[in-house]
Amino acid sequence: MKSKKLNVCYLCGNKKLRTIGRRKGRTISQCLSCLFTFINPIPTKKELDKFYNSPHYVSGHADYSVEEGSQRGYFEKKLNQIESKVKRQK
Repeated sequence: MKSKKLNVCYLCGNKKLRTIGRRKGRTISQCLSCLFTFINPIPTKKELDKFYNSPHYVSGHADYSVEEGSQRGYFEKKLNQIESKVKRQK
């Protein structure tokens, strides 16, 4: 499967995107509505598998469960912000 270039936000569907950078033939796009930032074109599953299974990939964390309690509130707040923006778009 070939990578697909998006002309709309993958999250909220807004058509207003801005380019905030470029790296290795891909554009880093940001939605002007919900501020979701993503690599464009979206990598294929095969490309993602290759990246995450590479010896060069380092996640930076050995055990995410240790930080779950402290991080949960922050990410629930961010998720609520995203969901509210998506609902307004519909």
